[in-house]
Amino acid sequence: MRRASRRSIHNAKRLAKRAATTALGFVGLIPVKRARRERVISLVESLRPRVPETWPEETFLTRYGPPSDGGYLIPDDVEGIRALFSPGIGALTGFDEDVAKRGIRVHAADGSIDPHQLPSDPGFTSFVRKHVSALDSSTTMTLDTWVQAHEPRVEDDLMLQMDIEGDEFVTLLACSPQTLQRFRILVVEVHWLHNLWIPAFLDIAEVTFQRLEASHQCVHAHANNYERVSVTAGLAMPDVLELTYWRRDRLGDAPLVAATQLPHPLDAPNAPSRPDVALPSVW
Repeated sequence: MRRASRRSIHNAKRLAKRAATTALGFVGLIPVKRARRERVISLVESLRPRVPETWPEETFLTRYGPPSDGGYLIPDDVEGIRALFSPGIGALTGFDEDVAKRGIRVHAADGSIDPHQLPSDPGFTSFVRKHVSALDSSTTMTLDTWVQAHEPRVEDDLMLQMDIEGDEFVTLLACSPQTLQRFRILVVEVHWLHNLWIPAFLDIAEVTFQRLEASHQCVHAHANNYERVSVTAGLAMPDVLELTYWRRDRLGDAPLVAATQLPHPLDAPNAPSRPDVALPSVW
């Protein structure tokens, strides 16, 4: 979660929405049947990070960005990546700046900030004052449109780091398989996971992650400790999760094994004043 300057507004909206939904559900205006526990567990298990058996878990990942909010773990496989696309850039740009230092072009986008709010010399190649979402309009654009406008050579590998406060589901669903395949590494912060118990939301999440899994493998997961961990039907669920995906053609032929270090030694709590979140054993 990188929009530190707008966190209070985001949290207020989120809490108000949750309170309103709870109240309406309580009085029976929104009848919601809870999703089956088996379906939710199946989705969680599909997100369980797995790494190639031949890659030592301690050295497989490297950290870009600060040792706090805005830093992420990615596979040590950035050589040859042409550009990073970073929607929802917000005020925290440490990850993007570290990527730029590797000679990788950085394309940033955020409809809620002015260009002058970015650091004076972040090393970015371009900035678009639009939100990335499922439609092209005067204020939004799709990943396909954005990528085609700035990096049209289909043979170039790219990277995606996306923190867009819940719009990641519709954005990824609207993205073509051809564009998704161009991203060698994806870092996606997924929100609202407490809503997986709502069947309609679970339907959307299942399709979204199935699309990702068709071309990429989840290799790391880290819970954002700014948000709560809720327990429903005996299953602990972080509300916000940082997921790292690696394109399957980079995995090699070695068997995949479940990651055992969650948090990873290179992980750091998003909120330094709070303890980091240890993911439940189901992960």
